Amino acid sequence: MSEEASASTVAAIATRSVDVAAIERELDQLLFDPLAESGEEQAIGVRACMSNLVIWAPTRADADRIANDVAAIAERHPSRIIVLVGESRERDLAAYVSAICHLAGGGRQVCSEHVVVEAAGAATRRLPSIARSLVVGDLPTALWWTAPASPATGGDVFRQLAAMADHVIYDSAAWPDDRAVTQSAEWASATGAGVGLSDLAWTRIRPWRTLIARALDPSCAAGALASLREVTIEHGPGSTIPVLLLVGWLADRLGWKQPARAGASGATTWTFAGPRGPVRATARRAADATVNPQRIEVAWGGADAPAGRRALRALDGGRLAILDERGEPRRVVATPDRDVAELVARELPELGRDPLYRRALDVARSLVAGAHA
Repeated sequence: MSEEASASTVAAIATRSVDVAAIERELDQLLFDPLAESGEEQAIGVRACMSNLVIWAPTRADADRIANDVAAIAERHPSRIIVLVGESRERDLAAYVSAICHLAGGGRQVCSEHVVVEAAGAATRRLPSIARSLVVGDLPTALWWTAPASPATGGDVFRQLAAMADHVIYDSAAWPDDRAVTQSAEWASATGAGVGLSDLAWTRIRPWRTLIARALDPSCAAGALASLREVTIEHGPGSTIPVLLLVGWLADRLGWKQPARAGASGATTWTFAGPRGPVRATARRAADATVNPQRIEVAWGGADAPAGRRALRALDGGRLAILDERGEPRRVVATPDRDVAELVARELPELGRDPLYRRALDVARSLVAGAHA
């Protein structure tokens, strides 16, 4: 959360434990002070709601982990926030209502409604229907799937929640197995373009996509795009899915087809059929890499284009750079240090309408299929 957000967000309305059937009634009374000096209820905050945000947290620990993120999202994009927790501290089904408020212009207190519903055991099956009864019908609904696994593995709970959503948000960088890409791509294909998709891993590699495009721009590297023949991506620990998405994006944009995979110790190479001949893309784990990706090299050249090479690297301080022939950074790009809350808040008004991501995901599925055939 930014320093500005921390300073202005206030927990103005305390959490109340309520009966599930009384949630809507309690929300209606939430922003009124029954103890006003005039003897009449007075509004103590202005209710603001740009969308519904339904959040799935499998455990109490997951819900606690994102609590600060939820507050920061509410400040950036006021919403009716419904947190569904697949674990209950007290009983089979428990509900709590509160408001997340921040000070706006003129000293006004702008508030987002915040509902938490916890369930255990068989009661978990009731969570989607409870959420459906609480969403504001004339506003877009986003589902933020915070579980560290593909939403497509979420069974009936996910299917029912996704059916009421216009937009599904998740983070594939948290998935431990790249085979989850296959499940997600199949689900995304089945939904068609009617449901927006936002993958925070895809959002994080946007600066890399921008820098690659600059490195291969015809004004800087004549003929490079048409004659690209090799791409090497060095990455750090954790999930390799962001690398798969990056390769998928390149393949889609440059017309590479029919990937064939070969593996070696610490590296995987795919050979594509490019418009002007074979193209190799290699993903390699680097022992000293701390981020994902860490370094990218592109090489090009052919009968009608001079040979050339560019290296791109992550630098300290969240910067990316195109290196010159001596390995010195020459074109440095500062990348914003955005936390999860800011990433999610930025995706909400966009509604996940990014056809490039869907196509990159589909290519990534073919890359994974070859790896596990």
